[in-house]
Amino acid sequence: MAQATDNQLYTIGDVARRYQRAPSTIRLWEAAGRIPTSSRTVQGLRIWRGSDLDAVTQTIEDQAGEPRERARSVA
Repeated sequence: MAQATDNQLYTIGDVARRYQRAPSTIRLWEAAGRIPTSSRTVQGLRIWRGSDLDAVTQTIEDQAGEPRERARSVA
């Protein structure tokens, strides 16, 4: 995956494709405060800076650990 830079801007579609998630998932994470709130263009499109994508990466890594942790606590 290419390194994001602070001066790059990403739409919700860009972020969803980059992390192989549905745009609705990205919106839910944003609404829940799991990733930074996007800026908006004049047209109302969500945009994130490259520096914001670190939080998306962390959210995905955290999510990847959740099922294993739940399985351990149940067993």
